[in-house]
Amino acid sequence: MSSNGYSKVATWVDDGDAFEMLVRISLTNSQTANGDAFRTIHHKPVDPDTLSLAITHELRKGRTWQSMGAGVPDVPDSVTWRNGWDRAKYERLQEFSQDWHLNDLRAGCAHQTVVYETDRFGRSVPSLSKTEECPLTGYRYGQAWLVAKLPEEVVHELYELGAVRTEKDWTERKLA
Repeated sequence: MSSNGYSKVATWVDDGDAFEMLVRISLTNSQTANGDAFRTIHHKPVDPDTLSLAITHELRKGRTWQSMGAGVPDVPDSVTWRNGWDRAKYERLQEFSQDWHLNDLRAGCAHQTVVYETDRFGRSVPSLSKTEECPLTGYRYGQAWLVAKLPEEVVHELYELGAVRTEKDWTERKLA
């Protein structure tokens, strides 16, 4: 793992160009975990020990970045896996990214079915006006950030994949 928390997971060559994929799996105390001010997707107060997950990547071509950002994109079939990674682990990380990335920034509660609409750019986006209110509390979709608590088994598996625990100032701290 590098000093910035990124781990090289795969390399490959495409049309003579060398590529490398790096990922960072960060768990930090949720910015929203400060008592009654924030709620879970089940409308309960947020625990102070609630963790927030951020999964980011860097894709490099030679010495230049091709992309950086949230989540982990697909990689070609012909990659060479590095640092203990393999396709199964990478696909599991993609699942975690899809399901849990930024788990403390959910716009809807567990009781809502999100309705999508097409925006002015032709993209399918969640509708703030068409998604019905929560039948239990009247919560309107998008009126606040809600927290989806990470299950313990997910946290454990993330550490097995190489997650680093960071403090709010984003300094790394190794856990036993």
